[in-house]
Amino acid sequence: MPHFYSVKEAVFPFNKFPGVDPILSPEMKSTGEVMGSGDTFAEAFFKAQLGAGEAIPGLTGERKAFLSVREPDKTGIIEVGRSLLALGFTLCATRGTAAALEAAGLAVEHVNKVYEGRPHIVDLLKNDEIAYIVNTTEGRQAINDSSVIRRTALSRKVPYATTLAGANAVCMALEYGRGDYGAAPSGSACRSKSMNKVPMTVAGERSLREELDHLKSEARPQVIAAIAEAREHGDLKENAEYHAAREQQGFIEGRIQEIESKLSVAQVIDVTKLPKTGKVIFGVTVSLLNLDTDAEVTYRIVGEDEANIKSGRISVTSPIARALIGKEEGDVVVVKTPGGDVEYEVGSVEHL
Repeated sequence: MPHFYSVKEAVFPFNKFPGVDPILSPEMKSTGEVMGSGDTFAEAFFKAQLGAGEAIPGLTGERKAFLSVREPDKTGIIEVGRSLLALGFTLCATRGTAAALEAAGLAVEHVNKVYEGRPHIVDLLKNDEIAYIVNTTEGRQAINDSSVIRRTALSRKVPYATTLAGANAVCMALEYGRGDYGAAPSGSACRSKSMNKVPMTVAGERSLREELDHLKSEARPQVIAAIAEAREHGDLKENAEYHAAREQQGFIEGRIQEIESKLSVAQVIDVTKLPKTGKVIFGVTVSLLNLDTDAEVTYRIVGEDEANIKSGRISVTSPIARALIGKEEGDVVVVKTPGGDVEYEVGSVEHL
């Protein structure tokens, strides 16, 4: 029997389909899978979420969790609420869930459902006041009513649990991340959603702005012209050119929204203007020596959306980057991988 836990996580391309309801359904297909391994389930789950690029609540700062669950889950949500309070969250909930939490002696703020009037939960999400959501539903009407919450949470990159089991797993992962289940990962990559800032290099920002300019000045006018031309052919129901152009327009507009959202929360860091202390920080280029194979590799630590392992760019949230942050030239780091621990010696640290 293995003396470790492994958690497999599916990777879904929700960011490619803005406006889609991310609730799980039978027709969903993932674009890949990742696996996290650790000495405990909490550690394995924590690493799996990071590996899949899933947002998880921040470990520090002011954080508010929104809870709204179906009637059968009212008892189980109490333990989730206690765990979140112990982790430093404040709680807000819809009327029925709040009543269950208050009956158990937990402090909770009341918040309106969308159809109950403003300010409601979607307003709080858009104002970046919510760091985590637990929302379980049943029945077609309830699922439809909560779809706007899921879509808004997705666009704002707010972590979202749709089952009590998932909510409890996230709480365990957060407890591990802050050290309650043993040593937390070096340079934990969990950022507070209340801060709502994402590190990005100057090159990464430039690339996004160039793509955005191309989409707005060239791709958008071209597809508008194609739609107008296709309309002239008549009978839109059987007009393949028209439907293809409209589909392309949807992708273009979705990508424009995605880029604008990324840029609005970007914290652009120019590493060339930071003091050269010899320590590994975001944006530096670091050379490493694999002490097992004597192979040398060079990586640049970049933002999540800039990472490209083939080009030597690794995400600041990757296991190796988390192990390197804060280390200096000559230090030895141990990176946990599914195949076992790998030791690297830090060589040069350059601000390029």
